Amino acid sequence: MRYLYSPINKMLPMVTYAILVFTGLINVAIVDYSYYMGDYFGDYSLIDLELAGSVVNANTILDYWKNSDVLQWVYFHIGLDYLFLVTYTVFLFFACHVSAMQIKAFPFFLYLGLVVGWLQPLAGILDFIENYALIHVILGTTDEFWPKLSSWCAMPKFAIALSGMAYCVIALTIATSSGILSKVNKS
Repeated sequence: MRYLYSPINKMLPMVTYAILVFTGLINVAIVDYSYYMGDYFGDYSLIDLELAGSVVNANTILDYWKNSDVLQWVYFHIGLDYLFLVTYTVFLFFACHVSAMQIKAFPFFLYLGLVVGWLQPLAGILDFIENYALIHVILGTTDEFWPKLSSWCAMPKFAIALSGMAYCVIALTIATSSGILSKVNKS
């Protein structure tokens, strides 16, 4: 059967898994740190600012952070998000492709995984644009374009990244259950 191209076909499995482990560990560290810092930001998170959608909503969040004296950490988190967008994009790209290769017996799910995997760089691009828009918002823009651009980029970015995570869980469940079923049928 011929399927969509996956660069992991040309890579040594050890390299593929090393990339997965390395980017996965970085992702866990960043998410853990961000979760820890979530309480520090108070009532609003960076995601709230990403989805604000208007200057009024964004300024409400920014004023809260200014009064809480945490605005400098917002800049740091946006900078950290530039690293995160690379690591989660690479991780999900490889994870979707590795998961898809585990279920070659199910062509629909194989193709779906490769497509979802190839969409992950788009999530990274959307995240990059979103962060650029957030910088304009934080610097005090009065132009409604920037908060709208941020939310327009954030929503599909989240949808693509979450679809990648969901695909990996489903594909690995199928691979595991089909492996279990084939062992049961052999008995």
